[in-house]
Amino acid sequence: MFQEDIASQPQLFSFSYAELVPQDSDVWLYIDLFSQIDLSEFSDLYSKQGQEAKDPELMLRTIFYGLTHGAVSGRKLSDFCRYDNRFILLSGARRPDPRISSKLYVLIEISPSFIFDLNKNHCYEV
Repeated sequence: MFQEDIASQPQLFSFSYAELVPQDSDVWLYIDLFSQIDLSEFSDLYSKQGQEAKDPELMLRTIFYGLTHGAVSGRKLSDFCRYDNRFILLSGARRPDPRISSKLYVLIEISPSFIFDLNKNHCYEV
Protein backbone atom coordinates (compact mmCIF):
# COMPACT_ATOMS: atom_id res chain seq x y z
CA MET A 1 0.00 0.00 0.00
CA PHE A 2 2.87 2.42 0.80
CA GLN A 3 6.13 3.04 -1.03
CA GLU A 4 8.98 1.50 0.93
CA ASP A 5 11.76 3.41 2.68
CA ILE A 6 14.81 3.02 0.43
CA ALA A 7 17.08 5.48 2.25
CA SER A 8 19.04 2.72 4.01
CA GLN A 9 19.61 0.67 0.84
CA PRO A 10 22.89 1.05 -1.10
CA GLN A 11 22.72 3.53 -3.96
CA LEU A 12 24.66 3.70 -7.23
CA PHE A 13 28.03 4.28 -5.52
CA SER A 14 27.48 1.75 -2.69
CA PHE A 15 26.46 4.11 0.08
CA SER A 16 23.25 4.56 1.98
CA TYR A 17 21.90 7.91 3.09
CA ALA A 18 22.06 6.65 6.68
CA GLU A 19 25.86 6.52 6.36
CA LEU A 20 25.95 10.18 5.30
CA VAL A 21 24.17 11.49 8.42
CA PRO A 22 26.31 11.68 11.60
CA GLN A 23 25.25 9.47 14.51
CA ASP A 24 24.92 12.50 16.80
CA SER A 25 22.43 14.24 14.47
CA ASP A 26 18.96 14.99 15.82
CA VAL A 27 17.57 13.18 12.76
CA TRP A 28 17.91 9.88 14.62
CA LEU A 29 15.72 11.26 17.43
CA TYR A 30 12.93 12.02 14.97
CA ILE A 31 13.24 8.60 13.35
CA ASP A 32 13.02 6.90 16.75
CA LEU A 33 10.18 9.14 17.94
CA PHE A 34 7.95 8.63 14.91
CA SER A 35 8.53 4.86 14.85
CA GLN A 36 6.87 4.73 18.30
CA ILE A 37 3.79 6.84 17.53
CA ASP A 38 0.47 5.33 16.45
CA LEU A 39 -0.25 6.94 13.07
CA SER A 40 -3.40 4.99 12.25
CA GLU A 41 -5.35 8.28 12.25
CA PHE A 42 -3.36 9.34 9.19
CA SER A 43 -3.11 5.90 7.57
CA ASP A 44 -6.91 5.55 7.58
CA LEU A 45 -7.18 8.62 5.34
CA TYR A 46 -5.33 6.90 2.48
CA SER A 47 -7.18 5.19 -0.35
CA LYS A 48 -6.14 1.68 -1.33
CA GLN A 49 -6.77 2.54 -4.98
CA GLY A 50 -4.23 4.04 -7.37
CA GLN A 51 -0.46 4.13 -7.06
CA GLU A 52 1.36 3.45 -3.81
CA ALA A 53 1.20 6.36 -1.40
CA LYS A 54 4.04 7.84 0.60
CA ASP A 55 4.20 6.34 4.09
CA PRO A 56 2.63 8.77 6.60
CA GLU A 57 5.44 8.10 9.09
CA LEU A 58 8.05 9.21 6.56
CA MET A 59 6.04 12.26 5.56
CA LEU A 60 5.20 13.37 9.10
CA ARG A 61 8.69 12.98 10.50
CA THR A 62 10.04 14.91 7.51
CA ILE A 63 7.48 17.70 7.95
CA PHE A 64 8.04 18.01 11.70
CA TYR A 65 11.80 18.04 11.24
CA GLY A 66 11.34 20.65 8.53
CA LEU A 67 9.16 22.83 10.75
CA THR A 68 11.86 22.82 13.43
CA HIS A 69 14.64 23.48 10.92
CA GLY A 70 13.24 26.24 8.72
CA ALA A 71 11.17 24.42 6.07
CA VAL A 72 7.86 26.19 6.59
CA SER A 73 6.34 25.55 3.16
CA GLY A 74 5.78 22.52 0.97
CA ARG A 75 8.07 23.89 -1.73
CA LYS A 76 10.93 24.59 0.67
CA LEU A 77 10.53 21.13 2.23
CA SER A 78 10.66 19.56 -1.22
CA ASP A 79 13.91 21.42 -1.97
CA PHE A 80 15.45 20.28 1.34
CA CYS A 81 14.45 16.68 0.50
CA ARG A 82 16.34 16.97 -2.77
CA TYR A 83 19.62 18.48 -1.50
CA ASP A 84 19.99 17.80 2.25
CA ASN A 85 21.01 14.28 3.37
CA ARG A 86 19.17 14.66 6.68
CA PHE A 87 15.88 15.31 4.90
CA ILE A 88 16.57 12.60 2.31
CA LEU A 89 17.03 10.09 5.13
CA LEU A 90 13.89 11.22 6.98
CA SER A 91 11.75 11.08 3.84
CA GLY A 92 12.98 7.59 2.96
CA ALA A 93 14.64 8.99 -0.17
CA ARG A 94 11.14 9.73 -1.48
CA ARG A 95 11.00 13.43 -2.28
CA PRO A 96 7.56 14.74 -1.34
CA ASP A 97 5.53 16.74 -3.80
CA PRO A 98 5.03 20.32 -2.48
CA ARG A 99 1.24 19.96 -2.85
CA ILE A 100 1.17 16.79 -0.73
CA SER A 101 3.33 18.42 1.94
CA SER A 102 1.01 21.40 2.05
CA LYS A 103 -2.02 19.13 2.50
CA LEU A 104 -0.29 17.36 5.39
CA TYR A 105 0.50 20.71 7.02
CA VAL A 106 -3.27 21.33 7.05
CA LEU A 107 -4.02 17.83 8.43
CA ILE A 108 -1.54 18.39 11.25
CA GLU A 109 -3.28 21.64 12.15
CA ILE A 110 -6.71 19.94 12.38
CA SER A 111 -5.48 16.92 14.34
CA PRO A 112 -4.83 18.17 17.89
CA SER A 113 -4.99 14.64 19.33
CA PHE A 114 -1.88 13.70 17.35
CA ILE A 115 0.02 16.78 18.55
CA PHE A 116 -1.09 16.13 22.13
CA ASP A 117 0.10 12.50 21.90
CA LEU A 118 3.41 13.68 20.47
CA ASN A 119 3.95 16.18 23.29
CA LYS A 120 2.60 14.18 26.21
CA ASN A 121 3.86 10.65 25.68
CA HIS A 122 7.17 11.08 23.91
CA CYS A 123 9.54 13.26 25.89
CA TYR A 124 13.27 12.91 25.37
CA GLU A 125 16.17 14.23 27.37
CA VAL A 126 18.76 16.01 25.30
